[in-house]
Amino acid sequence: MNNPDTETRARRIIERLKMFNRKERDHLMKFALCENQEAPRISTALWKKISNGGKRPNPDAMFVGMDYHLNWLYAALATAEDDDLTSMDDPSNKWKCVLPPQTSKKDSNPIQDNQEDVDLLIAWFDQRWAMPLRLILVEAKLDSGWGSKQFKSKKERLTLIREDTESRGLKFIDWRFLLMSPGSAPMVKKFKTGSLDGRYSWLRAPKEEVKESQSPVRHVKLPLANDLWRVKRVSKSSKNWTVIPSKPATKKKAGSKG
Repeated sequence: MNNPDTETRARRIIERLKMFNRKERDHLMKFALCENQEAPRISTALWKKISNGGKRPNPDAMFVGMDYHLNWLYAALATAEDDDLTSMDDPSNKWKCVLPPQTSKKDSNPIQDNQEDVDLLIAWFDQRWAMPLRLILVEAKLDSGWGSKQFKSKKERLTLIREDTESRGLKFIDWRFLLMSPGSAPMVKKFKTGSLDGRYSWLRAPKEEVKESQSPVRHVKLPLANDLWRVKRVSKSSKNWTVIPSKPATKKKAGSKG
């Protein structure tokens, strides 16, 4: 059983994730697709992939957000100890954790002047677990490959956010990273040797999953509602355009830039 303080902070983080969510498309999609915009429900199929069993929690103990900015994620975690945001002093834009020597100038401060995000963020409180706040970070691709510079940037910043959170004593969070695509999962060899070792090992899939799918990161098949086609110009200089079937990335193309 978790102590009351852990539950208070976990639920506060979920509430802050909701409060900081200023993504217009996310609110629009929830209004368009959910009967209760304030209590969106993820699909049964996705829940089975991420939950390790158990019933879905009540809406007040869960957050689902699309294109969620990493600035907002950091802020929700960094303010877990603050009861009232209106009376909070302006925090210093400095990491609590010790920065590794190779930290880039871009990542030297937690709140950045960019809109870097994760495609889908799912968080919920489950008191059955030793680490009761479940945090799922999802990156999706349609017909482009993995292993891009974009992933390298995100894995560094997400790892710093995770390390900073633990430096604040919030060690009750189960962090999971998930790739989704209709095509093949990225193969191990498409990631540079050691790129998911050490500080980045939390991004790895369990060994049994890696052996089965050859993917170093958890991967879930993204089903498509219908066949998709690409609309494009015949060439950069052409006055004509064309349509061609859009095919999901295969393992052969998995290392291409996304």
